[in-house]
Amino acid sequence: MSGLGNSEVTVVAGETSPCTVTLHDKFTVTFDSNGGTGTMSSQVFTYGTSQSLSENLFTKDGFIFQSWATSIDSDPVYNNASINVFEKTDVTLYAKWSTDGFVFVEGATIAEAAPNSKIFDGSESKTIGNFYICDHEVTQAEYSKYGGATSSGGGDYPAYNVSWTAALKYCNARSEAEGLTPCYVVNGNNSTCNFEANGYRLPTEVEWEYAARGGNGLTGTQYMYSGSDTLADVGWCDNTIYETKKLSPNILGMYDMSGNVEEWCWDSNDSGKRCVRGGSSKMVNSTMCTVYYHLYMLYTDGSNRNGFRIVRTVK
Repeated sequence: MSGLGNSEVTVVAGETSPCTVTLHDKFTVTFDSNGGTGTMSSQVFTYGTSQSLSENLFTKDGFIFQSWATSIDSDPVYNNASINVFEKTDVTLYAKWSTDGFVFVEGATIAEAAPNSKIFDGSESKTIGNFYICDHEVTQAEYSKYGGATSSGGGDYPAYNVSWTAALKYCNARSEAEGLTPCYVVNGNNSTCNFEANGYRLPTEVEWEYAARGGNGLTGTQYMYSGSDTLADVGWCDNTIYETKKLSPNILGMYDMSGNVEEWCWDSNDSGKRCVRGGSSKMVNSTMCTVYYHLYMLYTDGSNRNGFRIVRTVK
């Protein structure tokens, strides 16, 4: 047979006819890093057969991989897309990169003690991998897209009245909406996290304190609060919740890691309570807003002190 192009011919014996001929149209997807680095092999697809795109292997310093697009300038549209959207033709997909409020944090192994820290206390080395962390607490506008209403204020005010479980559900919902692999299997306090997934998640307590202290192997000035020894420079602690990003950031560009709302982390203590860090404007003692102070609360607790920020593992 001629004129079949990239088609494959399958001959299947039939009971009432000599044979049935089925044409399976083939096409190739090529991946372009769009300014990133790394290599990816092309994929051959069969039109009409469900098949996922390869996981992105490209990286770009200071950027987060968002998804794939069919041109450099178009919006991202594909992640784990069904192949039939490509309409039987070879296609090049371009990596789409975003900073969009996230900061790249280069990991390190920390062996020395940091001032007053119960995490970096020098008793054992702590290894932190590379990760992205949002430069602000999840806002009410962001939370309303995937988690519902939480409190008054709206817009750029941080979401609060958020329980630990509700924060996990938000992370999964946002991941799914953006074509990413969710990190969590949510099952109350028995929830599990896949730290290898590329979706959004809560930081571990180690990641949180490392970022709050300015990262960079903890070689920079170690402040009492996140970016200053004066709380008023970087955080709120006056019984009022404020819009995010209104005070100075720390050296990484992180806002509000001291005060405003407490931020849930993944970790739990021996009694099963979950960690919150950073203190809150609702605190009466500014010591609770330091980079080293931590509390543990019931995973169901969604008080007006509790919010969160999100991270992503660097793949």
